[in-house]
Amino acid sequence: MTGGRYAKVSHYVPRFLLDNWGNVGKKKHVLTCEKATGRVWAAAAKNLARESGYYDLDLGSNRFTLEPALETLESKVAPVLRQIVVTNAISHLSKAERWLVSQFAAVQFIRGPSFQENCAGLFKSIEELMNAAASKQAPTASASESKQDVAPSDLQMQHSRLEMLRKAPENFAPHFANKNWVLLTPVAGRSFLIGDCPIALQNQTAASHPWMGNIGLMVRGIEIYLPLAPRASLAMFCPSHLERYWDQASLVPSPGDAASHHQLQARSQRLGEVLRDMGTLVVPGEVVDNHNALQANYAERHVFGDRRELGIVEKVVRGTKRTHAPRASRR
Repeated sequence: MTGGRYAKVSHYVPRFLLDNWGNVGKKKHVLTCEKATGRVWAAAAKNLARESGYYDLDLGSNRFTLEPALETLESKVAPVLRQIVVTNAISHLSKAERWLVSQFAAVQFIRGPSFQENCAGLFKSIEELMNAAASKQAPTASASESKQDVAPSDLQMQHSRLEMLRKAPENFAPHFANKNWVLLTPVAGRSFLIGDCPIALQNQTAASHPWMGNIGLMVRGIEIYLPLAPRASLAMFCPSHLERYWDQASLVPSPGDAASHHQLQARSQRLGEVLRDMGTLVVPGEVVDNHNALQANYAERHVFGDRRELGIVEKVVRGTKRTHAPRASRR
């Protein structure tokens, strides 16, 4: 982190990314849906997904900030992502460009408000455990005295959050880079949404552990999505997907089932080739629905995109309240 006051307002979804969804009116405002209320309005990207001093550590007379480092990363990756959107392809990416996008994804993975909420919850749990332990060790002390002695301060919490963000390219980028990448584009008439925490994960395979679940960057079968524009989303799949497609493409058909088997073989062969070659895949409406539902589910406050697609936000909110679906772990 560097010293000095750098920016009054910081974005947790970069403006250059949100600008791709700007299609409302002459000023190309972005249509925004508030997740908690369902309210929809249009605003300039510069006024969205931002907070004051979000990447700052205030030490009284001194303030340290991650803003310059984040700005440097964004300035490098913006033209790479712009080229992906313009060409509707990722097969041209060099090894260096792929690593740069991986670093950007790693930072985006933990820079949003949901991560801040998760950090606050984690520190609260640690504080409660420490207070409980302190109370057992010093039963004569009052609860307020024990809490004052062991509770982590807001400053410590903020420092830990920023330190994790600073190290995100080092700690998390390899887990994005080692996936099989494919660029998704929606079928005609549909478009992708983007949430304020746009890195979304899902896993459609059974959990390999009875209580750890199947969501995490290193979990077998994981699927990771990063929307880049209304008609472009970067999907990063666990290599096990490619293995499965090659296995399906090489299966020997059972007697009397040749027609359906050849159809499965052809589909698996095509998907395997797209994953292997970092190709572009046109996806049907149900895949678009799933993608947009993930964005709505992972979003903490706002979801951005076409009004016709934003209706899924209300459905996700209703479903979340009913099922209390857990958040994804960071690993």
